[in-house]
Amino acid sequence: MKYGIVSFNNRGYHDVAIDTGSPLYTVNNNSKTKQLWRNTLSDLGFIANENDLTIKDMFLLVKDAFEKKFGKRLSIRFDKKYIASTDGARSVPHNESSRIFSTPSLVYFDDLMVSVLFEYVATYYLWARYGKPVYAFCFAYAINTMNRCCRQGFLNSDQNKVRLVSMLKEYCDDRGVQLIADLYWSILAFALSHEIAHIFLEHTSNDRMKSKDELWTEEYDADAVGYDVYLGLVEQTIPGLASPFLSTFHDYLYAAPMILFLFYGDLYYMDYWAFGEVVGNTHPPLTERINHLLKISEDSKYQFDTSEGNAVLDAFWNMSDTFREELFYKLKNGKLEEFVRGGYNTMGDNYAEAMLFNEQMCDEMREFANKEGLDAKRMVGLYDIASRVEMGSDSSVGFVWSYHDEVHSTKLFNVFFRMRATLTAIIENGLTLSLPENKTQTVMLALFILFKLCQVSTTDITPEQAMLLIECHNQNAYRSRGVYIDEDAVLQKLQISSTAVSDLKKMGCLDIQDGKISLLEEVLIKPSNP
Repeated sequence: MKYGIVSFNNRGYHDVAIDTGSPLYTVNNNSKTKQLWRNTLSDLGFIANENDLTIKDMFLLVKDAFEKKFGKRLSIRFDKKYIASTDGARSVPHNESSRIFSTPSLVYFDDLMVSVLFEYVATYYLWARYGKPVYAFCFAYAINTMNRCCRQGFLNSDQNKVRLVSMLKEYCDDRGVQLIADLYWSILAFALSHEIAHIFLEHTSNDRMKSKDELWTEEYDADAVGYDVYLGLVEQTIPGLASPFLSTFHDYLYAAPMILFLFYGDLYYMDYWAFGEVVGNTHPPLTERINHLLKISEDSKYQFDTSEGNAVLDAFWNMSDTFREELFYKLKNGKLEEFVRGGYNTMGDNYAEAMLFNEQMCDEMREFANKEGLDAKRMVGLYDIASRVEMGSDSSVGFVWSYHDEVHSTKLFNVFFRMRATLTAIIENGLTLSLPENKTQTVMLALFILFKLCQVSTTDITPEQAMLLIECHNQNAYRSRGVYIDEDAVLQKLQISSTAVSDLKKMGCLDIQDGKISLLEEVLIKPSNP
């Protein structure tokens, strides 16, 4: 298999502002984006500095801060490329390859995240600061960035970035540009601090053998240690540091790490409601991590002023809520159907059956709506939402498979779902969203949806495949729990061939890493019918 990590030459060009010396950000050497950004900075009174600073320079500052604070030499490399493909053919979705990670001797920060985080900060700042005049642009830019870049793994085009910079040029003054730049670099600084903390705390080995509680504890510990070092940069309390980036940090940027978690929260929210995808449980909930950092920031040993930081955090938190509300509203009203369908089409051949079913289901929803005098778009939107409320336990677009009523997937299109809870959810959402207009129509619509969902067919698997799935389940070998088991040992125990493993991997049921296997989804073991 060809492993396509390639350099994209997206090293992040920066300018230095004349008033504070704080690095500002542009992207892509020799691009229209870069030239437009330089013109914007010039118009606002900033002076360009030809000695480009990069995220590697920020990494060196954070690493130096760790070493000086703890008096310990750290042998860590930094790498910043673009994971373009793992098979030489398609881009890598965010749930298949980590874009920010660490090993015992390496911190990796993908170019895609270098760009996306700036675009997130800039877009949300525009949205929060200028509201209605920029709303349509900002919402569309946000979902495109999260879907095409974060989910599907494509770097945003220069054309899109030019549109964003043009909006910044039109609306922002010098203080706005400075805030965007400082907040962006501070977010990167905390992300680097978190990864270096994992290495400093020796967390970066044998993750697959750790329990959820162990993994969560490590994440909280890395947040705490990384945040403490980060706040040392904010308060300038770590002696002996030297970097142009030191001028970036101000008291109000104590809130930057929380905004990083808001970004991931918005991404996962879109993943779930638009595509039925849910994150694993290797990391604690983002809201808990935010609250964890906020509690740390209240420690009396820190003396920074939180008033401006609270205002910035509130603004971004409000925009996060606004983004989610707008996404939900548009999904509910069927206004993102093309967007959702386009997302499905990128998910590979394994999802063809579920995609076909979903399209047929939506067509029948429209036919039913037209017959009953209902709004067809809103009906499809309600169907999508209701399906995800109770049945999106893993992925809304996966295969459904079974073996003689003994082994079943628990994905969205499974006939074994909690009918009462689903019906309740549909009714509650239907009434809350005022669709349909009366309770009788709502109940009829809910029953119709449930009836159609129960008609979905399943894909049979072989006896060997069923034995393998049951054995993995019995040994608790789930990727979401970080448990893998030895492939050869299982095959020998069951006296089955490796074909069962490869076939289930193609179906999207198994994960294979270094000769060890794990289930990608929960499995329901059900006795055979008499």
